[in-house]
Amino acid sequence: MLRPLCLVSSLFLLSSIAWGSCPLKDGDLVFIKSQTEQAKLLKITTGSEWSHVGMAFKNSAGWEIIEAVQPVKWTSLYSFVRRSHQLAFEVLRSNQPFDAKKVKSYATAQLGKNYDLIFAWDNERWYCSELVYKAYKKASSVELGQLELIGDLKNIDQAEIRKEAKKRFEQYGLQYDHEKWKETPVITPVQMMRSSNLDEVVDSSRINEMVDCLK
Repeated sequence: MLRPLCLVSSLFLLSSIAWGSCPLKDGDLVFIKSQTEQAKLLKITTGSEWSHVGMAFKNSAGWEIIEAVQPVKWTSLYSFVRRSHQLAFEVLRSNQPFDAKKVKSYATAQLGKNYDLIFAWDNERWYCSELVYKAYKKASSVELGQLELIGDLKNIDQAEIRKEAKKRFEQYGLQYDHEKWKETPVITPVQMMRSSNLDEVVDSSRINEMVDCLK
């Protein structure tokens, strides 16, 4: 197996040569294994390293990802993939009819909005898979994954999770009620990946197919 440094070098070299054609289409979902502190908490509550997702669109600067981080913003596909653990990524595409322009329009209307540290199911702040889910749902009535409740997640009652949740609620000036919080709808990246409305396009084992996308 290539070490992470070798993988980064390989990605750099691949992005510098011409080889094949880009398999991406507007609206494709790109999942990565984020390495942030937030991702560590998601791993505890989902049991999965797949912790972040964004939507790919071809812009004037090339292929970019619109993602809900701090704040909601555009990121180059190249930079997005490089943030993933060992450059792991998976691209999935809706197998249901959808309007990519409307999906993009809904998502771009959220640009600049803050990241949602408490996973509230509202439109004031956003987390990654919430933005994707609502963009498709609102723009094309397509559901990408089945909603859960926060209380359905693993280890949600652990002291570490309670402590962190309380701190985040206080950061927003909100009162923390653990049991009430557990009733909040949620869509996690890994739950979205399991959707029967998504088909695989390409993953990191076939990174050579992504060369033209990374330019």
